[in-house]
Amino acid sequence: MGARVRGVNVYTYKTCSTALDDYGYVLHLTKATDLVTKTAASNLKVFGIANQNTKDPLDGDAGTAKTNVSIAIVQDGECQVQLKAANATIVVGDLLIAQTDGTVDKYTPTSLSTVNEAN
Repeated sequence: MGARVRGVNVYTYKTCSTALDDYGYVLHLTKATDLVTKTAASNLKVFGIANQNTKDPLDGDAGTAKTNVSIAIVQDGECQVQLKAANATIVVGDLLIAQTDGTVDKYTPTSLSTVNEAN
């Protein structure tokens, strides 16, 4: 009988076509090109979270983020994410939803009665 072992620091590597100035952005995979980009608002097809930026490591923090760089991506486990600039207050257990440019915010469900009372 086999068992699934959850490895520490196990990453997937993909080329990112978006310049990332920091880590923690939510990424989307475009299957046709096999490239990842920052996800769009409310995108449910999340590939993973960027575990690094796309700056040249020799330039340090002052470097410019580049495009088409291979990066490590977290697909399982816990990691830090980039929050929307004016995010709602988030507490442990809250659901999150992707926002523009790969950031996240607290998910606030809408009542069905406000969508369409007739149906």
